[in-house]
Amino acid sequence: MQKTDRFVSLDALRGLTILAMIMVNTHGEGVSYGFLTHSAWNGCTVADVVYPFFLYMVGASMWFSFRKCNHEFTGGILRKISVRAIVLFALGLVINNFPFTAPPSVWRIPGILQRTAFVYVLASVIVLSLKDTRKILAVALLLLIGYRVTLMIFGNTIENNPSYPVDVLIFGKEHLYSGYGGRFEPEGFIGSFPSTVNALAGYIFSRYLSQAHKLNRRPLFMGVCGVVMTALALLWNTVLPFNKPLWSSSFALFTCGLATLAWFILYYLIDIFGFKAVARPFVVFGTNALFAYVLSELLVVSNWSFGFDVNGHLCHISQWLDSYVYHPLTSGPMRSALWGITVSLFCWLVNFCLYRKKIYIKI
Repeated sequence: MQKTDRFVSLDALRGLTILAMIMVNTHGEGVSYGFLTHSAWNGCTVADVVYPFFLYMVGASMWFSFRKCNHEFTGGILRKISVRAIVLFALGLVINNFPFTAPPSVWRIPGILQRTAFVYVLASVIVLSLKDTRKILAVALLLLIGYRVTLMIFGNTIENNPSYPVDVLIFGKEHLYSGYGGRFEPEGFIGSFPSTVNALAGYIFSRYLSQAHKLNRRPLFMGVCGVVMTALALLWNTVLPFNKPLWSSSFALFTCGLATLAWFILYYLIDIFGFKAVARPFVVFGTNALFAYVLSELLVVSNWSFGFDVNGHLCHISQWLDSYVYHPLTSGPMRSALWGITVSLFCWLVNFCLYRKKIYIKI
């Protein structure tokens, strides 16, 4: 087993996750594939597990990042955490509200990168304060159990839940997501606490895998943990349904299990058995994952924000491509998916140029 300071499998999984995020967030005209569409409320599709995987990757990367400070609180690491969180939050605001045609009084404040910023800060404080894996695991379990009790008290329906009233109080109703009939914010404050469990799981297994790799040991325990977490979550789902908008405790455990299994499998295929060439297209995404995601979101928003005239009618790039390229080629869900594939390829080509020049955009 070749010792390296970086797991190619982690970059590949991060790249796969970003690719899936782009496909999920970029629907074209017509009917979309069911697995690329989020569950309306309870349930779990492929689209639902993508963002939890992303948070898992955030936690996994923290282990490598904090090794530079020996996992100790220092002035430098606190500044780094603060700056990274502020930049993430600011990028999230830009994605939510670009091209800023609406007044600030109705800008949506919560969002994917905003929650990522909060999760990153909270998870960082936990792992740097506790250090011991068992203590970190205990906090993760407390977050899951505590949130389960909270849902039992306040409810887990779109009408009755602990999240929305808190979000209205913190952000104001006019700054929340307008979907779900304006009754719920899917990236709200309360849901960020169980979301942190995904980052903590990524950190724990990144730590375990690094130590096993260093000692030349097969990380079979990681695979066992992935199976156990997934199985327990499926059992828990019978009494507490998987729910991404609420980020129910069963959903958090389920996605932690799936992410752990996915990394375990990719680790063996790529870092042990050496299938690095097959993984390279995804590594291109993974080495500049955040940049690829932000670029894709700005492209999609720009597409609908700026149009051009076609035979006296306002047309957008995605609509023009659908009419003159996609629709003549195919129909059904593939027709819708082709717009996502187009955006993915564009972002991949930009990332490939950065990858070839060894330019890594980090915050």
